[in-house]
Amino acid sequence: MSESQVVFETTPDLQEYTDFEKMETADVGGNPIYISDHLLQGIWGYGWEKPSFIQQKGIVPIMSGKDVIIQAQSGTGKTGTYSIGMLSRIDPKLKKVQGMIILNTKELANQVLTVINALSSKMGVNANRFMGNIEISEDVRNIRSGCQIVVGTPGRICDLLNKGILNLDNLRTLIIDEADTLLSKGFRQNIEQICKALPKTGCSIAIISATMPEQILEITTLFMIEPIKILVQTDKVQVDAILQFYVKLKNDEWKFATLCDFYEKINKTQSIIFVNSTHRCQKLTDDLRDRGYAVTCLYGNMKMEDRVKIMDDFRKGNSKILITTDLLARGIDIQSLGLVINYDLPPLNERENYIHRIGRAGRFGKHGCAISFVTQDDENKFNELVKHFSLNIKSLPKDYSKYI
Repeated sequence: MSESQVVFETTPDLQEYTDFEKMETADVGGNPIYISDHLLQGIWGYGWEKPSFIQQKGIVPIMSGKDVIIQAQSGTGKTGTYSIGMLSRIDPKLKKVQGMIILNTKELANQVLTVINALSSKMGVNANRFMGNIEISEDVRNIRSGCQIVVGTPGRICDLLNKGILNLDNLRTLIIDEADTLLSKGFRQNIEQICKALPKTGCSIAIISATMPEQILEITTLFMIEPIKILVQTDKVQVDAILQFYVKLKNDEWKFATLCDFYEKINKTQSIIFVNSTHRCQKLTDDLRDRGYAVTCLYGNMKMEDRVKIMDDFRKGNSKILITTDLLARGIDIQSLGLVINYDLPPLNERENYIHRIGRAGRFGKHGCAISFVTQDDENKFNELVKHFSLNIKSLPKDYSKYI
């Protein structure tokens, strides 16, 4: 995807800021807002010297307190966009909840909280996570101790609202990340409940995703007011930094032998393998371990402490192969990850997950590689996927090791 393919539907003259320190605007009441020196120190300390393209366009609208819809490809800096925009609206002296970020998985919530804490390290801001597998008593302590930013999953946030533990009267910014999932049937009721609890004035909403189906954009009209839209046309979605290949196989039984052949040549490359079920995840992990490979796996119903340890080990490079379901398809950053393998193609009704999956490689402009296994039974699904996203997926060459 090239920058020229971004469509600014509401504000075609949206200003572009090439330096964090020059980002300045006014809120809806005309009060000046800028990125404070303390926040700038956190940004630079995190290693961001210049804003990415989506940050140049997206931070200031969120800072200004306007409703915003952002769609941009994985790895372009979406988390930084909404984090910096939201933090610019936080009053460190007010020990009330002023910012809230809703995410669809615990792993993503943990990761985003790490980013928020790093960026706000000089601001004196109190951010906490709120999600399942954490005692409600801990949530109560965090809120009573002056939590200013809530990072959590929708089920737990709704539970805290229903119990009267969480008060949103001072909320200024609501961020809904991975919006195509959170505004779908599974989460939509929770999101609607949260939106009904927002202050009648003074609170803006930003929804963020790498893919934004038309029906999701229609839902946003129910709770957003003339949002600024920074969108990529659906048929133009691409991940340019990622080389995409396919391998055609006769049937499913051929996949495992092909995978083992790959790892004989690329055994030093850190990779994620995506499958479509927990059973498949466990079975493939056991089979690879039987062949002597150091493999870890991650899926939804594992204990939270086990999931955290597995992710930490993988980020540190202690394990080279991670097998997972679409639990990790979205938002997770592993800087050293160079290869994604679609052992199973995502179901056709969840084809957006292909974009999210391969986006785990090639983060923030780095080059990566994605390989998809395509059996004869998968060919129609594969062709529909290519057509829908206008993808450029090539047959895997014999000298593929030089691309990985």
